[in-house]
Amino acid sequence: PAAFAKKPQRAIRCLVDGDSAHPIGSFIGDAAYSILELGHTAYLGNLKNPLTCISIVGGDSGGGDDATQARVQNRKLFFSGFVVPFLFPELTLKYGYTGTTQLPVKAIRGDICFASAKLPTVQPNVDLGILALVCSFLNAHGGTIDSGPVTIRDNVASSTMTSSDLSAEWNKTYGPIFTSAVGLCRDLKPDDFAKLPTWLTAFLEGMEMKHYNTLFGDTSSSIPEVVAVFATMKNYRDAPDRDVVLGELQALFEKVTFA
Repeated sequence: PAAFAKKPQRAIRCLVDGDSAHPIGSFIGDAAYSILELGHTAYLGNLKNPLTCISIVGGDSGGGDDATQARVQNRKLFFSGFVVPFLFPELTLKYGYTGTTQLPVKAIRGDICFASAKLPTVQPNVDLGILALVCSFLNAHGGTIDSGPVTIRDNVASSTMTSSDLSAEWNKTYGPIFTSAVGLCRDLKPDDFAKLPTWLTAFLEGMEMKHYNTLFGDTSSSIPEVVAVFATMKNYRDAPDRDVVLGELQALFEKVTFA
């Protein structure tokens, strides 16, 4: 009809992970309502939402034993609870998103141009690139972030990307993720980046296999200095003064021997 043809054309970009069992139709409906009707800039599927349905299997079914799961939790804490809020503090403090950095489903307003941003990310790092670009877009143009549950998530343990080969973990997945995060912040928010403490940005960008092995290897839970780092790191994201916790972490990191 003519009346429909005259309506402005708007688009949203929806992305669904290949290992997610989230029903695409359900997600697109939620995302379209959130962005096109309510006016949010992005709609994120949050694994921490209390309504998210999660199935976690044990080691006998491929989900990893208790030690493996402990490593996974420390790695999630390091990235989602420390690296991301350090480099992109506005994500939680200004835009109120306190969910997971791992986003099995996500949708973004169509006028945010990912191609022109040329994000230096590898496939497992796409979620970080999306969050970084959304933050820089909101900083420049304003807007809001909305989130909701992942209604079906079949076996979250299958996507932890943990193996017996630490070298493969680092080279194929977590090395590119951890080290490129600093570059994203530098490229998308140069003024903010210049104010960050160089001891940490240099450490993150210069991480190597020896750092990964010390922090997340099979023996990491038996190293008192590493245990102390993660015990303090848990307080970082929700701290009333993150700089205080950051100072404590600097002192703790200096006690860790990376070899």
